[in-house]
Amino acid sequence: MILYKQCVVNIQKLENWIEDYRKQGYRLIRVNPNIGRYEFAKSRVGEFLPKVRIDFRTFNKKDAYDDYLCLFEDSGWHCLYGSRSNGFQYFEQMHEGASDDIFSDSVSRAARYKRLSTMWLTMLVPYIPIAVALNTTGVFGWHNVSDPKTLYLTPGLWEMSGAHFWRAFLFETPFVLLRAGFGGFFFLVIIAAFLYFLLKAAYLYKKEKKLR
Repeated sequence: MILYKQCVVNIQKLENWIEDYRKQGYRLIRVNPNIGRYEFAKSRVGEFLPKVRIDFRTFNKKDAYDDYLCLFEDSGWHCLYGSRSNGFQYFEQMHEGASDDIFSDSVSRAARYKRLSTMWLTMLVPYIPIAVALNTTGVFGWHNVSDPKTLYLTPGLWEMSGAHFWRAFLFETPFVLLRAGFGGFFFLVIIAAFLYFLLKAAYLYKKEKKLR
């Protein structure tokens, strides 16, 4: 059974979603978080169904990542999916004697959200000077929103009428969107999304610390 679910911030919600299927007798066997693809297999009666837990962590060195995986294996957790650079690390229980969680306390569990918020911050920062430059050079500015007529360059467009006006207006509109609207609006949407994910991760970090 193949299902799709995206996770950009709320790791606990994703864990609960996977756990719901485990309780129905399905085992998670393959993961591709880049496209949100999760493959489950129906278990046999009496078969051990491992729980799945998720961490978020990146590593610069392979040795550090290998030590990280060994630490969890010593605690009875096998890495189902992960890499040094991906961030999301999926672990499953190796046997019934393994602990119920990969984290020993609330601080370490909440820290995954702190690392996630840092990741969103590093993605957000490069877009800010680009958006400022677009606004400063006039490629996109708030004046475009307040006075959209200035985006149309056809001479005498606003003095035209009837079919002649609509032909010229509709012909130029796609170029207006490309020239001014899409460029700046695209960056504004990205900045807003990254900022939301950053604040959401920071909120979940504080919430997780209070719960446990």
